[in-house]
Amino acid sequence: MNGFLKHAASHLFDKYQDQISRITMVFPNRRGGVFFTNYLNSLVTTPLISPEIITINELFSSRSILHVPDRLSLVFRLYKVYCELTKSSELFDDFYFWGEMLISDFDQVDKYLVNAHDLFTNVTALKEIDARFEDLGDDEKERLGNFWKTLSNKDKTPNQQEFIRLWEDISGVYDKFRASLKEEGIAYEGMLYREVVELHLKGDLSFFEDKHFVFIGFNALNKCEEALFEFLQTEGKASFYWDFDNYYMEDQAQEAGYFLRKNITRFPNETFHPECDSFASLSKSIKIVNISSQVGQAQVAASELSGKFKVEENFDETAVVLCDEELLLPVINALPESSHKVNVTMGYPLKMTPVFSLITQLIALQKNVRRSGGELSFYNKDVLRILSHQLVIDIDPGASRKLTDFILINNIIYLSNQELGKNLIFKKIFKSPQNITELSDYFLEIIKHIFLHWQQKGGDKSEDDLFAQVGSAPDDHSAIYREYLYQSYLAVNKLKDILVNDGIKVFESDNFVSAEVFFRFLLQYLSGITIPFEGEPLEGLQIMGILETRTLDFKNLIILSMNDGIMPKISASGSFIPYNLRRVFGLPTIEEQNAMYAYYFYRLLQRAENVTLVYDSGANGMFTGEKSRYLYQLQLESPFEISETNIVFNIASIAIQPISIEKEPKVMARLEDYLTGTKPLSPSAIDKYLTCPLQFYFRYSAGLDEPDEVTEEVDAMIFGNLFHNVMENIYRPFIGKLIKYEDIIAILNNQELIIQTITGAFHTVYFKGSLDKEKVTLTGRNWLIFEVVKKYVIQLLSVDLKRAPFEIIGLEEKVKSVISINDSMKYVTIGGIIDRLDRIGDSVYILDYKTGKAELSFPMLLTLFDKENKTRNKAAFQTLVYSYILHKNQPEIPFIYPGIYTLRGIFEADFDPSLRSKAEGINGIEFSSVADQFETLFRQLLEEIFNVEIPFTQTTNEEHCKYCSYRQICRR
Repeated sequence: MNGFLKHAASHLFDKYQDQISRITMVFPNRRGGVFFTNYLNSLVTTPLISPEIITINELFSSRSILHVPDRLSLVFRLYKVYCELTKSSELFDDFYFWGEMLISDFDQVDKYLVNAHDLFTNVTALKEIDARFEDLGDDEKERLGNFWKTLSNKDKTPNQQEFIRLWEDISGVYDKFRASLKEEGIAYEGMLYREVVELHLKGDLSFFEDKHFVFIGFNALNKCEEALFEFLQTEGKASFYWDFDNYYMEDQAQEAGYFLRKNITRFPNETFHPECDSFASLSKSIKIVNISSQVGQAQVAASELSGKFKVEENFDETAVVLCDEELLLPVINALPESSHKVNVTMGYPLKMTPVFSLITQLIALQKNVRRSGGELSFYNKDVLRILSHQLVIDIDPGASRKLTDFILINNIIYLSNQELGKNLIFKKIFKSPQNITELSDYFLEIIKHIFLHWQQKGGDKSEDDLFAQVGSAPDDHSAIYREYLYQSYLAVNKLKDILVNDGIKVFESDNFVSAEVFFRFLLQYLSGITIPFEGEPLEGLQIMGILETRTLDFKNLIILSMNDGIMPKISASGSFIPYNLRRVFGLPTIEEQNAMYAYYFYRLLQRAENVTLVYDSGANGMFTGEKSRYLYQLQLESPFEISETNIVFNIASIAIQPISIEKEPKVMARLEDYLTGTKPLSPSAIDKYLTCPLQFYFRYSAGLDEPDEVTEEVDAMIFGNLFHNVMENIYRPFIGKLIKYEDIIAILNNQELIIQTITGAFHTVYFKGSLDKEKVTLTGRNWLIFEVVKKYVIQLLSVDLKRAPFEIIGLEEKVKSVISINDSMKYVTIGGIIDRLDRIGDSVYILDYKTGKAELSFPMLLTLFDKENKTRNKAAFQTLVYSYILHKNQPEIPFIYPGIYTLRGIFEADFDPSLRSKAEGINGIEFSSVADQFETLFRQLLEEIFNVEIPFTQTTNEEHCKYCSYRQICRR
């Protein structure tokens, strides 16, 4: 394939031979210069000095004494000028983002040599327009007049008023900003371009003596570039090599030829004629593939590379072009094994590395830090994320896990820096820098410390060699991480230099921006950093973005993300200059942007032989999945037969299969503990089996415990534990004593006792003893919970007041018993904790506190054992199990009455905690009356649980699955 650059290199070498070193080759980008050099080298047979090869940006920069600083430095200076000129008190935090936009506008104004005073003027009188803009055509004058008339109406919107106010200040800001930059010897790019044009093209010409420039592969030119081209052409110091095809040049409707139709007329080359009929005359195989997945496009590319697009050694053979550069990683990961030599021209985005994610988490940590009484405290979720981050946990896994367990076990919401400073890396992380210098050093120190760790893993070196030999590390995991850390360190350090050297210099303070804005700077700055891939740019498969394809030709092309809105983009970058004024003053608009991308697309295709164009047809949010207009143009206008393939994912859901677990020995192994007496089987565990046997298996046989997590607010379970703890501690002094009416009245009148007891419960249950009692403070929702608990406690005491006198014989009493099953072949230990045991006369009352929904009655005893019963009374079942244990252990007790204190019922006037069976007509069950029937049903249930012939199966009542911790396993 004789591509454009190869043809141009051949033509120039034939023309200049050994004098070619006297020529300066100018390209739109560096990639074109690299390819051109290779083609030129292939023609040289004797030693020659290479010609100078530069980009257009480098040409302008070399002709100016000004230099372009970092963008952030420019915004600092613009802000100072803006405040001085307008007397604005706007904070830099608010100014920064629209200040960037203003610099972009100034950049275009200068590159297109627009008279800024004319542009940034409010002109409404037609006579003034005619007099001031006599060079404009009638259409432009009319458009300008109409625009300002619209804004001259009396009834202006607030946005229009703000626009006019700002617009009237911009001209002065523009002049003063340029003057202040020039004094410092710096400029934004457009200003530098304009300085070159206005100074060196009209005055000092020494810069261009003894030079001849060859401009290769350009398309859209700004006015400064046009002025430079015209000057050098007039001086006989320039040649122009344009790449085009008659397919889009001769058809005026084709936007791809919009710029070149003018440029070739103004800057012709009579001796060089590219192959300009390749697009239609060269045989092409063009295929369009649509797939409803962004990442799926990478798999299509891999399939093509494994098929007819066999990757050859030649660098100009095959290219994968990414219109959406976020597909880089999916494409790299999907490359077939046959792709041994790959050159990625785009670099690996730093924002996709673990270092960036750690910096993001450190920023979140700093945003949520609390300061109180000189102490710092950090939010648990931020701390846990950092402790589990791969770069942190690798330094000291034991310390990270120990601290994580400490937070989870003790349910700590905020942790002090003293609690967190367990080792050197934690001390560096868990502190709170206050100003820009400290913030910069904070991130630099952490990155350096982590780098040292990975350097030691990759081979011991002294700290003096910290960043000296990044690229020479062995090819292991540590080398990759070290490169990430190295590039991050450089970026943060550069940002610090900009902020300290420029920001503090301009504002004369190190607090000129808030920490919030510093974090935005940092993330924005790091997001623009790419880590270069190591590879040979002139071998094998090329992976590149659409802008990098300028001037390049490939035989085989795979172009991804050919969606409208991506190729071409449907919106221009933000600007203060309205569309109509852009049209009047010749500034680029969305139409020029579309024409530019159309040229990139058609020029890339014109010499290709095999082309696969892939787009994502899946709609997601604002993304419609519409294919690019260029694909429609190819299908409807080009002479080629284009095939289109629709790849559809069969995502029909897999039928949910019922789960049944056979009771094999390994399944029953954990349950042996209940048969050997090692531990008791609790009533709640047995109730879980009745709710769902499979849930019982997951929890008690498979051992799938729910993971610990920090609970920031009191949930239903913690609320219940709080109430139990409060009632236990209020009544504990009365265990074994007769509690009288007067005793309960004394408790009710002692509000301080109730408050201290509830506070103590929060200390023990919620904070898990991690705080001193004096430091327990309740705010927000937890304070409301405190009040609710207090209200329930007072009401329950009022209910007990009606039952007094009674003796409390047990609080949170642990009980257990052994029951024989299978005709005494096996023995099951059952047991649990009874909330409260009361005695009144000869009767013992088993009382269970229920803070959730609970009923005091049930139809009949049999319904409590019915797994299919959707309204089975779980609370009654558990209370009866406790009654059974007590009856079995102490048969001498004449009367046992099970009861439930339902907190939703204790406010009823005639509340009675006694259990009731509707079928038996029993109002207040005395357990001995149902003991035999209960024991028979209970033994049958236990025999079923331990019967190896009966598998653990799912419940048929899917209502039980709503709040089940294991529902994702069952896919219900």
